[in-house]
Amino acid sequence: MSNKPYDEPQIIALITEYYHLLFLLNYITPHDIDSPPPEGREIDETLCQSLNLTPEVISLMRHIPCPISEGLMLEHELLIPMSHANSFVDSNLIEVGRDPELGENKWFLKSTDVALSIMGDEGQYLVLDTAKNTLRVCTWEPPNSPEDEDEPGLCYDFHPNSPSDHYTRFPVHDPVEYLQSCIDKVRSLEWLPMRVYSRGVISTNGPGRQEEYCSMRSYTRMLSTVEIWKRRDDAQGSGSLSGPSMYAPA
Repeated sequence: MSNKPYDEPQIIALITEYYHLLFLLNYITPHDIDSPPPEGREIDETLCQSLNLTPEVISLMRHIPCPISEGLMLEHELLIPMSHANSFVDSNLIEVGRDPELGENKWFLKSTDVALSIMGDEGQYLVLDTAKNTLRVCTWEPPNSPEDEDEPGLCYDFHPNSPSDHYTRFPVHDPVEYLQSCIDKVRSLEWLPMRVYSRGVISTNGPGRQEEYCSMRSYTRMLSTVEIWKRRDDAQGSGSLSGPSMYAPA
């Protein structure tokens, strides 16, 4: 569990950086993402109050970059594989997004939680707890009990009386560290956002197999982009290059 305080600007900066990577890979364009002004996008405050959302949740929904429309959101896997980035551009999407599993129960999430993404087909979704500064990766399969979990070092934070399949029973992560790992996986091509049959998916096959799924021209361009990133990182590490990162927000 994270011992650091919740930091909205850092969350927004990481998600902004993530989308800039996708722009460079031609997975989506800047026109596909609603990037709100510094004061935030307009949202239905009455709806938010009726859902008992905390000021931190409302502020994040107003300031976070997100898909420009429901269609764009559902046509692309974003943030993590088998998941669709949540959108907060209108009241309907805000209300539906309160249930990242089915979109039916607007009371599914705690009032301090925001679904950064919703579940794809037999997929997964991300829930950020703004009060405790934790992030959960929830899947369509019920969570394992801590006693049955094989992966070492996992942290949990759930009420002992909560149902065994409740989303809060999934392990918690530091949100900044987790979002940074998503960026790193895209940059290394461990996760490769790509077009398959007119839909956007995040392939996890590794760079050695991507040419099976996309044109050689696109594949070569992706590898060239990643090589540029690596060279720049090496140069920055040696102190021979200065200035902002090529994938930082303009």
